[in-house]
Amino acid sequence: MKNLGIVLATKVVSLKEGVKNKVLKNKKGEVNTVAVLVIIAVFLLITYPMYKTLISGFMSSVQTWFSNTTKNIFS
Repeated sequence: MKNLGIVLATKVVSLKEGVKNKVLKNKKGEVNTVAVLVIIAVFLLITYPMYKTLISGFMSSVQTWFSNTTKNIFS
């Protein structure tokens, strides 16, 4: 009886593992969406300082252009 309980417990564990493996495994041609989103997030975190300086420089040049243009129009 004791051995039967152990055998049943191991079968339940192996069935659970099989279900987990089936859920985690992708079919051929499918894309793991979570993995793609994580890769994009890491890429954006790494490149954020570069984008921040680019955007602030661009906004500064736009502000300068706008200021000069309005002075030329209304002067």
